[in-house]
Amino acid sequence: MTKKLFAILAVLAFVAVFGGSAMAQNTKGNDPTPEPPAADTSTDDVPGNSLILPMLYDGDSFTDTLEGAVSARLYVFNGSAGDNVTITMTQITDTLDPYLVLLGSAGEVIAADDDSGDISLSSRINKATLPTSGAYFLLATSYDTLNGFIAEEIEEGLVEFELTIDGVTPPTDIEGFDPLSYTYFTGTIGMNQTVEGVSSLQEPVYYYVYDGVEGETFDLTLESEDFDTVLYVFGIGGDRLAVNDDADETTYNSAITSFTVPATGRYLIFATPYYFVDSLEGADSFLGGDFVLSMMSSK
Repeated sequence: MTKKLFAILAVLAFVAVFGGSAMAQNTKGNDPTPEPPAADTSTDDVPGNSLILPMLYDGDSFTDTLEGAVSARLYVFNGSAGDNVTITMTQITDTLDPYLVLLGSAGEVIAADDDSGDISLSSRINKATLPTSGAYFLLATSYDTLNGFIAEEIEEGLVEFELTIDGVTPPTDIEGFDPLSYTYFTGTIGMNQTVEGVSSLQEPVYYYVYDGVEGETFDLTLESEDFDTVLYVFGIGGDRLAVNDDADETTYNSAITSFTVPATGRYLIFATPYYFVDSLEGADSFLGGDFVLSMMSSK
């Protein structure tokens, strides 16, 4: 499946809102991922077909929540090559054990952290160096719900946290840069389609977009003979609406079944190994390979 280049326009409403167990932090040491050749890319800058995520800017500090099935949130920001970015996620609700993952625009894992914050259990990605100028995704979740094995939902109902970001500068080396837009590389999938992909050490997370229609219901499956899979589905506003590690106790393949599209719009799918964060430790720790992703109508 060829990756496509999508130029995404953020919605101003989100800009207005966002004004402003111990695991050590890991920071990626791999070389920056080269851009796909121009012949293998296409652009999408139509606002009506855009992936709508809350955008972050340098100095932002705000509170947000995880609730029920929304056990993770995805944010986006633009940064410059060489920026040393610090991001913190601090629990306001005592039962929350925060977890942060910083991802590149092509599925690279840049940094991840569980418990390096000032407060016990809080997370801090401390001065992670951005390898290239462009867009970055930030995944904010909990240790238990990161990959859905311990829990797929927030068992407490609703938990609150504070998120801060510092050290980000607007890119000056991107021609025509728009601070309200972001660009990322992704495959596409549609109803009753099957696509193939590869999870690599350099790009362990494969992004797919799906343009859903409210009320559609589908089964999403991710299968691999090479690694233990996990599936994420993100909706409008960055809510992770579904996550699955193992379809059942007999398999390491993943399945999100009878998923009903809540609103017409663009949805983002992560197809990745369960241990995708281990790519930070190098080839000896990471297990990737080929996979097959299928989306089938369940109506």
